[in-house]
Amino acid sequence: MKKLILHISLLSALCLVPITYAQDKPALVTQIEKVFTETEPKWRIDRENVQLNPPVIHLKSRQGDALVYVWVTKSAKTAGEVFEGNTIAFGNTMGARGRKVKLPNFGDENYMFTGFVVSGTTSIHFRQGNVYIHVIAPSQVTAKRFAQHVMKQIIESSKSQHASS
Repeated sequence: MKKLILHISLLSALCLVPITYAQDKPALVTQIEKVFTETEPKWRIDRENVQLNPPVIHLKSRQGDALVYVWVTKSAKTAGEVFEGNTIAFGNTMGARGRKVKLPNFGDENYMFTGFVVSGTTSIHFRQGNVYIHVIAPSQVTAKRFAQHVMKQIIESSKSQHASS
């Protein structure tokens, strides 16, 4: 699992459209971390491996490790390009056993990858507006639940930004 996480981290870094952040992490990342802390008592945020570009939330539990990559871009077009590049690259590394499927009614674009490792690890990539998310978790159930948490925060963040405009 550690080799897989390292491989996916390197893959994600290589596929990035240049996106820069200030030293502080985006507010969305802080909101997502808060939701995981409040709603996932069996999971803890492990800050040792967090990076800033893109921000990564590393979660640990008895079930294993999970990663949530968060790209907040300047436009939906840029987020779409990051989504496209990363999903193509990820699909190319899955191997013959891997499956790539679309999740119905989830985000502007999405793919779920399964079967790429023996342990059942699942990867969900999705874009909502100008945000691209990549969730890696030990099971489909966990990956979908984590992706739902993140989607809810993106929608709430978008609503609050429109209300303050």
